[in-house]
Amino acid sequence: MASIPVVLLNGTTADANEVMANFNEIYSNIDQTNIGAPNKTGTGRIVLDTAPTITGGTFSGTFSGTPSFSGRPTFSVGLTVPTTQTITLNAGGTSSLFESSSNTIQINTNSTLALQLDSSNVALGNRALAIQATQRFYLDGGNDTYISELAANVIGFTANNTLYFRISPSNVRVAGIDFLVDAGRNIYLDGGGDTYLTESSANTVQLVTGGSVSLNITNSRLTLSGELVMPALQRIYFDGGGDTYIYESAANVLLAVVGGVNGFLVNRSVGLFSTASNELALPDKSYPSNIDYASRRSFAKAWGRIGATGTIVSSFNLSSVTYGGLGSGTYILNFTTAFSSSNSYAVVATPLAANLNAIPGTPTASSIHIDIENSAGAATDASFYFVVFGT
Repeated sequence: MASIPVVLLNGTTADANEVMANFNEIYSNIDQTNIGAPNKTGTGRIVLDTAPTITGGTFSGTFSGTPSFSGRPTFSVGLTVPTTQTITLNAGGTSSLFESSSNTIQINTNSTLALQLDSSNVALGNRALAIQATQRFYLDGGNDTYISELAANVIGFTANNTLYFRISPSNVRVAGIDFLVDAGRNIYLDGGGDTYLTESSANTVQLVTGGSVSLNITNSRLTLSGELVMPALQRIYFDGGGDTYIYESAANVLLAVVGGVNGFLVNRSVGLFSTASNELALPDKSYPSNIDYASRRSFAKAWGRIGATGTIVSSFNLSSVTYGGLGSGTYILNFTTAFSSSNSYAVVATPLAANLNAIPGTPTASSIHIDIENSAGAATDASFYFVVFGT
């Protein structure tokens, strides 16, 4: 077997062609399979005792000295550096590549650690990781999950080729997925201070402002610790946003709408009444469940004071009085709004003068006949009061 050639270079600058030419000239008598073909590319051990500068060429030998390359040499079988040795990447020696420990590679710039690689991770030194605009930072080996700049100052997080999370200077947007927060953790609205949204216990959400609970929400109720303030003309819905709600329809006027129809309103100067006719509509109850409760049967539906000749002195739900139609002392009270039937109401009448009686006659739904008699039973003209209850 032929011996391995050793070349000793004493110059300060050498071209690869010259190096390999010397290979051939010095060891021309050695088997060409060891030193290479005459194209001046060879193998062997190159010993450099004065660290010359090599300007280019192709190498497949071994350097045991400390060469400096000013060109771009080619290493046909790779570049092997012994353990603990350093590849210096600039003339000043401040940028280098070396194995700092077993299976751990370090890259230094300006004599400071910039990047460290080992078998399990890649670590940056005191450096920022810069990625060119529109380029991606892949998290799955270059497939379909990555972080990228979608547009100027807009960052996107993509998984399975679907954009799910987007950050811009004005907002953060989650698209197409749920936003999950671990139980007991807070979503801060003031940068981590004392205003946040949290689940204080199972199925109980709290809004905390200034360190105090302002709103407590459970699956059955919503509790405010302060006032509920609604802007003018805004509505409080009772049907999930449909057609039943309460709102301020005008200044100091509160309107309730049910099924899209105005139900009742509260006016500071008038009180509570329906909007259709400025009246309050009450339910019909045969009797109250509590003596203090009211229904439409609880109120007088007509009343008045009538003069002796049928003059209406004061009244409610009375359109006119027919006086003397059946002779002296007879009065027919005609209602403005009729009752539901002739049997759906009751009348009480009382003369103003003593020793007189008021006797109701046959009723109709729209009128009632009142007779005034003296103690002898004779018809007599006289003033009287009346009141009517019914439906």
